[in-house]
Amino acid sequence: MTPARRRLSLLLALAIAACTAPTPSATPGASSSAGPIADADPPELVLQVAVGDSLELYVLDPLDGSLSPIRPPDGAWLLGDADSGGGFLLTSGAAGDRAALIARLAADGLEVTRRVPLSREVLAEDAFLFPGCHSAGGRIAVAGAQSLQLVILGDDGSTTPVAPMRDVLGECAWVDDDRLALTLDRIGDPIVIWQAGELSQTTAAGRHPSSAGLRLASVERPDGRWQVVVRERAPGAAPTDLGAVRWRFAARAPTENLSSPALSADGRWLAMLAYEGERGVSRLRVADLERDGLIVADLGAPEGTSTIDWIRRRP
Repeated sequence: MTPARRRLSLLLALAIAACTAPTPSATPGASSSAGPIADADPPELVLQVAVGDSLELYVLDPLDGSLSPIRPPDGAWLLGDADSGGGFLLTSGAAGDRAALIARLAADGLEVTRRVPLSREVLAEDAFLFPGCHSAGGRIAVAGAQSLQLVILGDDGSTTPVAPMRDVLGECAWVDDDRLALTLDRIGDPIVIWQAGELSQTTAAGRHPSSAGLRLASVERPDGRWQVVVRERAPGAAPTDLGAVRWRFAARAPTENLSSPALSADGRWLAMLAYEGERGVSRLRVADLERDGLIVADLGAPEGTSTIDWIRRRP
């Protein structure tokens, strides 16, 4: 089993356990060492955290590192990415409730604005769904937890298979409403483009892709040390041109693992998780790409944080 599939297996095990596990009362803490960020009004971050055998959601303010719990819908729900309208994707971790939700943070808590059910006949061998990604225009892709096969969901319950391939990792990012960037479970983690049922090769590579505007972030390990790279393409570029690498953020120690890069909807902010295995320390770093990639916040992340994304609270 590859490292990628081992990580997905771990998330699946957590989702299964979360269906019956009680919710701990303690809230994980996060210390802050923010840089010049206060004048820029960044969005908040939503975090998925494994606490014991349960999965929990929290909102983190990158200005001061404060952490607030949010209650997901009943059942275990896995966090996906956010869209330009402030909504984020959740998929069901409960075997009897196969659906995708778009939710927003309102002043009084979590507001579900869209629910797309998935028939038992689709991805029938998969007990759970992993959130894939959703576009600014509202297109949703989800993956089967065991098969890792991606499908696009329609509001009417229809589904479109993305690719009949067994080496799709279930990780994706919408480049626009018609093009989907996918990571393949092959040597080098190549990224391909899916459009209208066709797959096309690109020169890009990396895990955990995140897209916003003309930028695409992913995680690479070209020389044995993890790094987050951000590509930027020119307006009007060819459909398979994901752009040249403009920024690289390297791990700060040989044993530090970088994951879950997340671009804000306007493409300005980049967040990433850093886990230092020898010390067992998790960090959440924020870079301002309008300031040429300056790291403006380096926060202590709760232990067990697995997924992050940007979110703006609805008034």
